[in-house]
Amino acid sequence: MINVETLAKLAPPLLDEANNPWLLALTQMGQGVMLCDASLEILWLNDILKQKMGLGQLSLVGKSLSCFSETPLQGAEQLMDAGKQAIDTGDIQTLSLSFKPLSQLRSYFEIKVVKCNTAAKNTPNVLAFVFEDKTKVVLNEKMRKDFVANVSHELRTPLSVLKGYAETLLSGAIHDTELAIDFIKIMEQHANRLTTMVEELLDLSRFEADNFTLPMEAVVLDHAIERVVALSQARAASKGIQIHIDGSLEHLPKVLAHISSMEQVFANLIENAIKYSPNQSNVTLSVEDTGEWLVFCLKDEGIGIEAKFIPRLFERFYRVDKTRSKHLSGTGLGLSIVKHIMQAHEGDIWVESEAGKGSRFYFKLKRIQA
Repeated sequence: MINVETLAKLAPPLLDEANNPWLLALTQMGQGVMLCDASLEILWLNDILKQKMGLGQLSLVGKSLSCFSETPLQGAEQLMDAGKQAIDTGDIQTLSLSFKPLSQLRSYFEIKVVKCNTAAKNTPNVLAFVFEDKTKVVLNEKMRKDFVANVSHELRTPLSVLKGYAETLLSGAIHDTELAIDFIKIMEQHANRLTTMVEELLDLSRFEADNFTLPMEAVVLDHAIERVVALSQARAASKGIQIHIDGSLEHLPKVLAHISSMEQVFANLIENAIKYSPNQSNVTLSVEDTGEWLVFCLKDEGIGIEAKFIPRLFERFYRVDKTRSKHLSGTGLGLSIVKHIMQAHEGDIWVESEAGKGSRFYFKLKRIQA
């Protein structure tokens, strides 16, 4: 396998030579590769680079590196400066650039620029630009920073409340029995919120581990659904909400599932439906048997979700309406956990919704054929 250091020692033959083994080797590289001549005119790109940059049918061969400023790829000036440095010094140049390819999300690359054939005679200089895709590394780091910031923010409120009420009690309020009991009840609520958040963070950590698997078994989910609905009835009744189980759930076929994790999915979705639904409304759970999948649907008559928010709905700590969510409690982790559980089941989850017209959460499980 050719690496960047090896490229600096090679004397490439003419690029139009038939069955060129040098180009064949570059084609097999795991990185994107672009070749330019001494005037920084693009001579060749491998398929990986075209794919990474979303070039499609856009051809850059025969154009100057300056053409990057005319495309969504950008970065022409930095690439040209690195190319000139490589020609002048013969040293490997390294730079980092981010591109926004056509119809794709922003990508991040570490680029090494190598002057080839430095020892060859009567052969024009060839510059090799090797593009190492660092998008995953950069996005993971950004996700980690966002996660730490979100956790810190979410922990700050209950901890401040606990500290403030504890100090008030110690400063003399504990002697006012009625007031002290009110304070302790509030402290208990926030302690419970902290406990829930820690448990959900541990769940997320477990689900996102590379070696995570769930022990599956062939089960019928009717009793699991009945348990979850029974536990949710008190909360629903406090708002006058009726939970309806469609008759299609009476004779469910078996699915390959982890029963307690699926109970967690039903519980989270039903709790959200109750939380974001108005008083005296309905929540309905139904299922469709497609022959290959069981597709469950949880429908509510709640506030709904605007289309622009739906793609981010299953992100950790994401809330459509942060102000409203604070009054309704919750950690912002539930839907993210549900998504991971469905992925572990090799299933899927999605939502259809419109602001002011309620939501329909769908998720599917592979049924076991009779």
